[in-house]
Amino acid sequence: MERKTLRVFIILSVLSILGIIVVQTYWFKKAFNLEVQEFSQKVDESLVQVAQRLSAYNESGSPELQPVKQQNPNYFIVSVNDAINPSVLEAFIKQEFIKQRLNIDFEYAIYDCQENAMKYGNYICQTENCNPEKASNFPFPKLKDDNYYFGVYFPHKNQQLLNQMGIWIFSSVVLLIVVMFFAYSLFFILRQRKLSEIQTDFINNMTHEFKTPIATVAISSKVLMDPEIVHTPKRLTKYAGLIKGEIDRLQGQVETVLQMARVGKDPQALQIKPINSHQILESIHSNFKDMHKGDGAKFDIFLSAKYHIINADTLHLTNILHNLLDNALKYCTVRPEINIETSNQKNWLVIKITDNGIGISAKHQKLIFKKFYRVPTGNIHNVKGFGLGLNYVKTMVKALKGKILVESEIGKGSCFILKFPISREERISVFST
Repeated sequence: MERKTLRVFIILSVLSILGIIVVQTYWFKKAFNLEVQEFSQKVDESLVQVAQRLSAYNESGSPELQPVKQQNPNYFIVSVNDAINPSVLEAFIKQEFIKQRLNIDFEYAIYDCQENAMKYGNYICQTENCNPEKASNFPFPKLKDDNYYFGVYFPHKNQQLLNQMGIWIFSSVVLLIVVMFFAYSLFFILRQRKLSEIQTDFINNMTHEFKTPIATVAISSKVLMDPEIVHTPKRLTKYAGLIKGEIDRLQGQVETVLQMARVGKDPQALQIKPINSHQILESIHSNFKDMHKGDGAKFDIFLSAKYHIINADTLHLTNILHNLLDNALKYCTVRPEINIETSNQKNWLVIKITDNGIGISAKHQKLIFKKFYRVPTGNIHNVKGFGLGLNYVKTMVKALKGKILVESEIGKGSCFILKFPISREERISVFST
């Protein structure tokens, strides 16, 4: 799928999802409002019948034409023409609610004309799992007039109405699941496309990396096949050296790919044991100085950490440090100056590798540890590689229960900071001093 087509597909998909959600929300709200209107109408009709029956019971004549007034969505006031018997009132309300199929909990209060106050009546349970001891503490506000009346309050009306909208809730849940599944599918498509692009870039990069040494080996082989070359030993040695160098380069590249494949497949059975990190750093420092003696590269080491015994795998710790030092050399356009420092921060050994290379911009610093990621350099590929080195470093540092940070600025070099927990024996030393 082309990038433009995919973009259009994503936009249309998002708009479709939003449209479906808006429509479903609109109809759900409308259905709920209809439930509320129907509920209010049923309550009104029921309470009118209650008022009429109370008037007949008290033989006080007909009630008002409109005895029921809705004070708020959950509270109804009913005016009558005589004193109200609580037990009779409760019985009438229950009977009329049953006629209207109003299976809903409610509470009521009666206005006491003598005390000029609302007297609480009772909390009536008509649903399962109802606790009559949990009253709503509704204040039952008093009206300005002194007529006989009572109030009916529905503390859980919205919740109980929603419970009655089972089909709507079910459809909304199904829609939500469909939307979530669609969103996940969209995310999966984008992720697969990203992985496909990474894979394509990796294959192209690997082809480019392998093509050059293979071409060099092929040309050198043709030269060595010339019978006359045995008469020019220097030329023979030169081309043999070229072949060996390119073969070593190919072996290194293959080993890098195989190494990452093993790490990705299985964290490998690490040979964890207490090791002296300073000895490893001194050995690596000495090797790099000897290897790059003719390059003018400057390597300095400052081992200031008092506690430097850590639990780690010697091979992988060495590979981690080699990768970082190799990068410091590769990504430098001037005379390389590399510093290795150690220090202690509480229970941690801190190793800093600082260089004077080209640096890494802030937006790329979060991405450099991803597999196959390489900082874009346009069409220029001066530095060879597959984008696996720093991913390996991050993976193995994490496997060794360590941390890695990077501080860098374009044109001002980089500083990679490794943190490893010092060994238990060293911790005892720290706390005892």
